[in-house]
Amino acid sequence: MMITNNTFDNGPIFLVGMNGSGTTMLADNLGNSPHLYVFPLETRIIPWLIKHLNDYGDLKEPVNLERLLSDFSKSRALRKVAPDLGITVSEVAEPTLSGVVDAVFRKIAISKKGVSRWAEKSPMNIQHMIDIAEMIPTARFLHIYRDGRDAAISNKRRWNKPLRWSMYRWAQIVSQGRIDGGLLGTERYFELSYEDLTKEPEKWLNRICIFIGIPYEDDLLRSSMPYFNSLSRLKNETKSGDILPNSEKWKTHLQPRDLIALEKLGGRLLSELGYNTRFPNSQDMPSAWQIRLWELSDYLTKILHLSKRHRQFMRSPALLWRLIRDGLRYKRTLRH
Repeated sequence: MMITNNTFDNGPIFLVGMNGSGTTMLADNLGNSPHLYVFPLETRIIPWLIKHLNDYGDLKEPVNLERLLSDFSKSRALRKVAPDLGITVSEVAEPTLSGVVDAVFRKIAISKKGVSRWAEKSPMNIQHMIDIAEMIPTARFLHIYRDGRDAAISNKRRWNKPLRWSMYRWAQIVSQGRIDGGLLGTERYFELSYEDLTKEPEKWLNRICIFIGIPYEDDLLRSSMPYFNSLSRLKNETKSGDILPNSEKWKTHLQPRDLIALEKLGGRLLSELGYNTRFPNSQDMPSAWQIRLWELSDYLTKILHLSKRHRQFMRSPALLWRLIRDGLRYKRTLRH
């Protein structure tokens, strides 16, 4: 399929959405394209850099640009994927944050895959699409959403997040994301549901490719996600899995009391998105203290999980402090 060139055809792609909604799956599939490099980890740092950009001073001054370049290229995710990147300010096309971000990702994409087009998946960048779009005028955004009840179950299984906290965040994040996407317009923003993608993957991946501006390939249907085959996603020498429907787990995984509570929190949005619910007009708002309690529990659970998963953090106070600092810095960029 030939794609008509336009202003955005060489620009980066940001994959966004509520956690537990399929962003990793979509990134995994798009990573099969020979025309696109998908960065494998969540960087999370771009919104923070946008917020604190004035701290770096005039970027036309080489020393300031170099400091910004160093902070971005040596952030945890970038350092883990490309520890020997060795990028210099001479490789930055323009003295802006956009220039720095593009230079780093472009160099990694070329070194890893031999292509210059790149995509980034930090799901919560959905809360910063307007700022990122202003920073990178050629950026496009892919927003994948999922039934909030299933998203809550996914977050409970993976991170032990409270079901009601996840549902509240889902309702706030997806709603605002769709509003911001409308402001960006159809040339820059594309949304789809996890359920549609897993039901008709070829149809929707074709549409995504048209939006992105790359040719469709049957290889995009292959996946190394653990739910689609027995391979670990981190050992993806061979991708043999297929995209399969994986929806409506809430019908068997939720207790009646929990289901009622979740639908009262997000029933209105569930209905707007075409999902069946007994409370199509409901959007309960938790109290401020309940939200703060959920936030604290969420953060402490995440730190405990990562500490158990990566025991080097527990052996090194410096690494543990860096983990906590990065987590707090990231939390402060989130609106919900």
